[in-house]
Amino acid sequence: MGSQVRSLPGSLKNLLQPENRSPAVLEVVSGLQQGGFRAFLVGGCRPRMLRAQPPKDFDVATSARPEDVQKLFRKVIPTGIEHGTVTIVLRGSPRRVTTFRAEASTSTAAAPRRWNSMKTSPPTWDGATSQ
Repeated sequence: MGSQVRSLPGSLKNLLQPENRSPAVLEVVSGLQQGGFRAFLVGGCRPRMLRAQPPKDFDVATSARPEDVQKLFRKVIPTGIEHGTVTIVLRGSPRRVTTFRAEASTSTAAAPRRWNSMKTSPPTWDGATSQ
């Protein structure tokens, strides 16, 4: 991994520094991925790490539904089930995990747009998100 860190752009090297990693959150992301789901760090931890500041907390977005998360981890608290959010407690540390979601908005009455907070591609003219 050392050679991979050296090849990253300057600010991204900070993402892999030991002080910016949380064993509990790495275990959450790894457990979700091993369960066959996609999982990403989201929220305030990302810009803080890019600014070389220690993250205050780590949030995870995943393709797993809350019931899937509950099957994968021993201690799961349904903190916001109606929003797809649960809290996994590992090593005494709570980690929020939220299912990916798409939300719709209308920019004009004739052109509704849909967006997914985990996608970066622009919407197509018919309102569907491009892949």
